[in-house]
Amino acid sequence: MTITHIRMVPYAGQQVERKFDNTKLVALNTCPTWGIIRYEHHRTYLSGNRAMALEAGGAAHQAFAAVRLCDLHWSGGEFYSGRYSPSLVQSICEQRSRQLFGEDRTNSMLRVLWEGEDKERAITLAALDILGSSGFYDDPGDRKRTIANIEESLIAYVSRYPLGQTLPVILPDDRYPGGYFVGVEIPINMYLEIDSDEGPTHRYNFTGRVDGVHFTDRKLSEIAVEENKTAARLDDAWRNAFITSHQPTGYCFAIGALLNVDVEHAVIRGMSIPIPKSFDYGGIVNEPILRNQDHFIRWAKWVVYTCETTKDYLETPHDAPQFTHSCNRYFRSCPLIPFCDSPDDERIAMLNEMQVQEWSPLEEGNG
Repeated sequence: MTITHIRMVPYAGQQVERKFDNTKLVALNTCPTWGIIRYEHHRTYLSGNRAMALEAGGAAHQAFAAVRLCDLHWSGGEFYSGRYSPSLVQSICEQRSRQLFGEDRTNSMLRVLWEGEDKERAITLAALDILGSSGFYDDPGDRKRTIANIEESLIAYVSRYPLGQTLPVILPDDRYPGGYFVGVEIPINMYLEIDSDEGPTHRYNFTGRVDGVHFTDRKLSEIAVEENKTAARLDDAWRNAFITSHQPTGYCFAIGALLNVDVEHAVIRGMSIPIPKSFDYGGIVNEPILRNQDHFIRWAKWVVYTCETTKDYLETPHDAPQFTHSCNRYFRSCPLIPFCDSPDDERIAMLNEMQVQEWSPLEEGNG
């Protein structure tokens, strides 16, 4: 299949074949049975156990957003000198913070920020304040993902963050509350058209959430997508996974379409929990990557392939192929093993008995 044209614009109710985000596409390729049941039908077995990796990652992402907003609040007046006044930058920043965190948490964060002795310490304390009000709490069964360990990792993260050097994009845009696009926790809700030499146009609704959209320097001439990741260890294998990863590719294309600019740069900011004793070795990673037209075409081909090869099973997930090499992922057994091992005539009843747990990256805390 040769991709001949890719077009993306904001989604406004256009007729589409499928709605997808990167998590769903990865799941469908990991195992069609798992992907369709979990992310098309939103069904799962609720074990009663906390999903500590997801909870810790979600709390950390709130702190990452706080770092971006506090850096913008502190450094934005100088960074955007000549384009926006310092007071306007701070007002825009505070409004976005209230949208993400609410009034009380924003006021607390800003109070801590301005009580800090210097920029790095002030931003660190403000991010820790947001972490502390995130709702995350320790689990006696998980000694790694603790508040203390996340705090320690976050302190190291801010120490390696390029404060004042690259800041979230601010652009006038009436599509957003307050009339400004602010490049922190950006929801992606786009209409995607893909043409190929093998048939009719494919039309999809592409969704997601981008952690950061930044100007890379004070010339304001180049925009980069930023993605935060948390993991137990960030080694070379972890870094190499992003060389070809489709997630930043899709986000670069979407942000470029959303802002009507070329976006070919991305930065993956990794933070390990817990932080190693020497965080120069697998603790904090800031990995730049480049994307070009070839990457965008490969991403589009992957989208079409994934949606086309799974579409026949959307209404009959009990008949979808089982990729049994994925029954144990991340050192845990797939919760659908009892379902997949059951007789065909029992699966429909089992599917209906599963709990519904909606997934949407457009909601705060997902993505």
